[in-house]
Amino acid sequence: VSTRETAEASLIEALQPDKLVDLGDERYAAQTVDDVTAYTVKRLSDVAPETMNPEAVGRLLARSAADSGEGAFLLARIVTAQLRETPIDTTREGWEQELATAVDAAFERDLSRIDPLIRDGQALPHAGRELLSALAWGYGAGMPRDIWAIAATSLSPTQTVYTSEDVLWLLENAGRYVIEAGASGRAVYRLAHQRLADHFLPSRRIDHIEPEAARLAAALVAHYIDLLDAGARPEDPAYLWNYVWRHGADGGKRGVDALRQLAARSPRAFRPHLALGLNQLANSLGEVGRRLEAVKPNEEAVDLWRTQAAGELRHPPN
Repeated sequence: VSTRETAEASLIEALQPDKLVDLGDERYAAQTVDDVTAYTVKRLSDVAPETMNPEAVGRLLARSAADSGEGAFLLARIVTAQLRETPIDTTREGWEQELATAVDAAFERDLSRIDPLIRDGQALPHAGRELLSALAWGYGAGMPRDIWAIAATSLSPTQTVYTSEDVLWLLENAGRYVIEAGASGRAVYRLAHQRLADHFLPSRRIDHIEPEAARLAAALVAHYIDLLDAGARPEDPAYLWNYVWRHGADGGKRGVDALRQLAARSPRAFRPHLALGLNQLANSLGEVGRRLEAVKPNEEAVDLWRTQAAGELRHPPN
């Protein structure tokens, strides 16, 4: 935090950046290669120094990232983590073919190496992927542990039921792909890079995510109601209070119907959530060309906002 003389300029004008640097500018391409190479050398300098040349690896990764238009440092981070565990011999001809030189391929290779979750003596090799992929559906700073486990359970293609203990297992075994932050006094988690979220969820368009999102919305609303029945105030589960309407809208009509359960249980608290969900649903339907379907939720949202304007509802969540 700092202060500066504003003279006659407004505060907004005074805080404008003095110089903008576009890190994707081709003028910086050579510097990016050098920086990624230096990063790779530092990560690998103590790994198999007699057979693996980290500088050669770094330059290959930087060139590959530039050719594909992907994040060079993200690719280098993933691949060097793999090479620290399983070095390659760069003195051999064709060693380049042993490296995954695209983020998706490198990430998939890493996912395949996560030790399986062991539960009651049974190995669950899919658990790492399913727990990580659930984070791609989160909003804001991330999901708290209980919400993360519920999301993974509702989205699981294998119908596996996950718990907070399984989340801790994931953090121990693949925590490098997760960022922990704080929100409303609780630890929350999200994927470490948007590129990883895009790997699991390439599009958030409603016509791509509606069925899975509806299951997630229904699970979150059911959990929310359980918390309320146990004596929680509506705003106590902060993630749900702020984002359950978004999950409802993602789930289309079925997702919004889940929001109706909350609104029926406590109209003054949750009708604004329903209105927000309906409005977002109408926008999402319009964006994919389903304009006729968008009319009804939009009209219902307007009616709810009019009711709020008459002073009968609480303010909606942020």
